[in-house]
Amino acid sequence: MPVSKNRSKSHKKSKINQRKPHFYAAANLLQQCLSEENVNNIGHESGLFQRVRKIRPLAFLLSFVQAFSGGKQTSHLSDILRTYIYQNGESLAYKAWHTHLDKNEFSEFMLQILNELVTALSFKWLKGAAHNLLNKFDDILIQDGSSFSVHKKLESIFPGRFKKNGPAAVELHLTYSIFEQCIFKLQLSADTDSERKYLPEPATLKDKLLLADRGYYKYSYFKEVIEAGGNFIMRLTKNLSPKVVGMDMKLKEYVSQLGRKDFDVLVETGEKGKSSFVFRIVGLWNPKKNEYWYLATNLDANDYNTDLLSRLYHFRWQVELVFKQWKSHCNLKKFNTRKENIAMGLIWASLISHVLVSFVGNVIRCHNPVDELTLLNISKASLKFMMDLPQILAQGDVVQLAKWLENVEVFLLRTAKRKNIKRDQTHGALNLGLEKLPGRLK
Repeated sequence: MPVSKNRSKSHKKSKINQRKPHFYAAANLLQQCLSEENVNNIGHESGLFQRVRKIRPLAFLLSFVQAFSGGKQTSHLSDILRTYIYQNGESLAYKAWHTHLDKNEFSEFMLQILNELVTALSFKWLKGAAHNLLNKFDDILIQDGSSFSVHKKLESIFPGRFKKNGPAAVELHLTYSIFEQCIFKLQLSADTDSERKYLPEPATLKDKLLLADRGYYKYSYFKEVIEAGGNFIMRLTKNLSPKVVGMDMKLKEYVSQLGRKDFDVLVETGEKGKSSFVFRIVGLWNPKKNEYWYLATNLDANDYNTDLLSRLYHFRWQVELVFKQWKSHCNLKKFNTRKENIAMGLIWASLISHVLVSFVGNVIRCHNPVDELTLLNISKASLKFMMDLPQILAQGDVVQLAKWLENVEVFLLRTAKRKNIKRDQTHGALNLGLEKLPGRLK
């Protein structure tokens, strides 16, 4: 037994050494994005920190990261101030703290940091498995939105849909990348805004697959995506009735003759003043709800049958897990402030925490079996490992940052593993066939 145990230790050490280049690459990226020099520059460009005095931009930013990570219920600005004081070991009056947050440049500073991190820390590490139909796509994108209330005094700026429970509310419109497991595009609006306005530009969807719910469909958008070389699976509402190709009848009439059977047809339609075009509609009978689900797509029926199309569309539920990370583990919620710029800055700060946790998770997941860890479990565990990140980043030591990543990996492999891999491989997202890309983060 001792010989076997020693061999195990030796193998483990060798394994970690082989991974060090990857962790160093990740540590370098983090350090470049969140170096004191870079954050100072963004602080100056945004106008929030024209001169660096007592409140330093990097320490200011990292206090939000720590306060919002791991599901902490940070409800008041004073909670973040306490985090800042604890991190930096210095006193700071609430008035001086609040003065910085009350500037219009506060939200711009946080948004610029978020954009910097989303751009720099995204890397493609998943793809469709060889000989799998997903292999033809450069990426799979999911479009959806998540709304939540803000202070009622902000109703004139951010009117909500549900006046009784939330007179003021915002919606975050997310385009999420499955192959990168991170944000592709993110936009914020009043909750009453049309969701269709925030769909990704058709030109960005070339060789990609877009999944979206029924609130997003628009015939002219389908046509533009097809012309741009993109692909889509989008749920439709029940009241649509385009003409069925090859039959002298509308879709509603065709469906009424089926007797609750699944169907797969081509339809022809067009909007007023525009030329018609042909696309595919698949109808899936849902016995639990006693209704059809209509899915619109331009994918070839010979390759993507009804069953595969249904499973691909259900992949869309991955975005709901992202929203759960935001609200349960990154403190994205109704903040107790009636100032627009403070509310927006706090929203961006919450999402900065999400991006950092996701990056750390993706760095570790891409060097372990693809089905072993989940981002949701990693987010749940982030309360523990994110506590040390601000202090290490403040030191500017890439070696220590790489060692921290190695320690986080050990911790996550003990605490954040998927609970039921066999079930998820059969019924969940894993059964569609994704595999890791060689090379990954460089």
